[in-house]
Amino acid sequence: MNVFHFLHNEKHKFLPLKEKEIEAPEQRLGTKFPAELRQFYVEIGYSFANRNETTTFQRIIDPDSAVDLHLREDFYEHDPDLDMYDERKGFIFFEVVE
Repeated sequence: MNVFHFLHNEKHKFLPLKEKEIEAPEQRLGTKFPAELRQFYVEIGYSFANRNETTTFQRIIDPDSAVDLHLREDFYEHDPDLDMYDERKGFIFFEVVE
């Protein structure tokens, strides 16, 4: 049973992934993503939720960007906002911009 069925509506535009597409980012990270996140990526995917025409958005971060965030590479290399999070207590994969 798809536990994420309620997300399949016209407000959201998600891009589902194949398990194979999740493996390369996990290898870069050195561990597997949490099981629920892997399931979400396969059943629903990543992209923007409830996107509107303003400058605000909510986004499920794609696997490669999630790894960049956790390894503090590329776009996230010098992001001071990440200092407030203890990555040992969770895995950041959702972004809200207001």
